[in-house]
Amino acid sequence: MINFSPTRTSRDLLCLLRLIFFNSLIITLFCGCFGAQYEHSDGIVRVVKVRDGDTLDVIHRSEKVKLRLCGIDAPEFGQPLGREAQKHLKSIALGKRFSLRICSKRDRYGRIVGFLTDGESADTVNAQMVRSGYAWWYRRYQPSAYDLRDGEREARKKRLGVWSSNDPTPPWEWREKKRRRTSSR
Repeated sequence: MINFSPTRTSRDLLCLLRLIFFNSLIITLFCGCFGAQYEHSDGIVRVVKVRDGDTLDVIHRSEKVKLRLCGIDAPEFGQPLGREAQKHLKSIALGKRFSLRICSKRDRYGRIVGFLTDGESADTVNAQMVRSGYAWWYRRYQPSAYDLRDGEREARKKRLGVWSSNDPTPPWEWREKKRRRTSSR
């Protein structure tokens, strides 16, 4: 126990304050790096529609909302395997109930962004899409999502889905090229 008697020197007090500050900093950094992947749990949802390979409609708190799967990016419809990614997501999610863990309340398109977790296996739909090769790990938004990183490595190694191609174009690059083409017209 620390003695806070008047005989303590200002140097000892300064040392104590530094210790508290650095411990607080370490805790904050740890929570920021490892807790950011799953900001908080937000109940059970039911998937009622699959829009594409990474966006679904879910019933959330008795309301139908759009949900963007956090940390992944699936091929767009104009890309190879875009429709197949949607079909795969339908096969693993449509009509089922999942635990929702929200990453951010809304993205720039107004969608909730989160992870869908199967209660029985504790596996996420997000990781299943990446492991099957129907989505990329979206490092830009989830750099510490190691389940997604490992899933992508596994899919690449097995040459599944998009990785069956020698040089697949990530959706974010494909969208950027498409934006440049339309803006140069």
